[in-house]
Amino acid sequence: MSKEKLTRKQLYDLVWSKPLTKLAKEYAISDTGLRKICKKHNIPLPKLGHWQKLQYGKKVTIIALPKIQDDNTLIELSIRTEGDENNYSYLSEYHKLKKEIENDKTLKITVPDTISRYDPLITLARKDLQNKKPSQWSNSKGLIFSSIGILNIEVSKSNIKRALKFLDTLIKLLKKRGHEIKIDNGKTYAIVNNEELELRCRETLKRVKSEKYKWESYDYVPSGRLVLKLENKYPNKEWKDGKQRKLEDQLPNILTTLELRSEKIKKERIEREEARKQYEIEKAKEELLKQKRDIELGSFKKLYFATELHHKANVMRNYISKIKEDAIKKDDLTEQLIKWIDWASKKADWVDPLTDYNEDELLGEFEEKYFEKEKPKYSWYL
Repeated sequence: MSKEKLTRKQLYDLVWSKPLTKLAKEYAISDTGLRKICKKHNIPLPKLGHWQKLQYGKKVTIIALPKIQDDNTLIELSIRTEGDENNYSYLSEYHKLKKEIENDKTLKITVPDTISRYDPLITLARKDLQNKKPSQWSNSKGLIFSSIGILNIEVSKSNIKRALKFLDTLIKLLKKRGHEIKIDNGKTYAIVNNEELELRCRETLKRVKSEKYKWESYDYVPSGRLVLKLENKYPNKEWKDGKQRKLEDQLPNILTTLELRSEKIKKERIEREEARKQYEIEKAKEELLKQKRDIELGSFKKLYFATELHHKANVMRNYISKIKEDAIKKDDLTEQLIKWIDWASKKADWVDPLTDYNEDELLGEFEEKYFEKEKPKYSWYL
């Protein structure tokens, strides 16, 4: 693409010469992108309805170009060449997909005036709603609610046909794009890329003063404005009738959002699953390391305690030997002392892990608790 450098004044003259949507076809930038550039350089744009007024010869107001200090900056725009009409690389992901949907000739993105054959889900909803009576509750007076197992619709009687035509076109669009519609437990879901997106078509309410009571009270009654709500995925999204365009005119926006939102949800779910798997792997590694440490520490404690016991057993033997030597020197090796020496020697063998005598007649196998000391009462004993 070739480049064109414009002064601020030249860009001002350009955006006041034709609509931004037409300029977007001449330059490799969206009308939103042009709007942002103008805002950045303090270039005023025609107000809503400007070009329609010109078309019918009505008077319009032209906003003068404000003066700024640095007015010599050149603004570079890429000129779209022939054959680049379908190259949307300069657009955001949303606008790129929307353009592709709008330019797909196999898709019917306009709600027809008459429909010869409704989708089966619409046929069921049509039969369900036509026999329903409007609600008399003050917070939904005049609305007709579809039954459980039917498309989720909440509209006044005068808007039933319009809502059904809109939903029929939307459902057929979704199916043409390879998606599905599911009704489960009173809720309607668009299944897009295997993700469940809850949809609800309803009519907005307006507050009106009630004549039913003497005191001041209000009822909420249908406003005539339709809205489609995407409800179960944060952040919630809705499309509704506006001053400039109806809900029926927003089908490309709706389809684009549903497809992009489903891809985002799927991507986030995969990332969460990967993070969970990684967490489980790290957790397993930590657990294995803990087990190895516990085993290692247990083995070391056994070694340390066995060494302690062997040392204590030898200390006991030395002590017994000294007792015996002193008794012999003093010629005081009595029968009672001989029995004690035999008893004490067996206890030393019982303590020593290197001997075969490891079970006492009364005390059984030697345990570590037999060498536990009572903790001192005061710290200065340590």
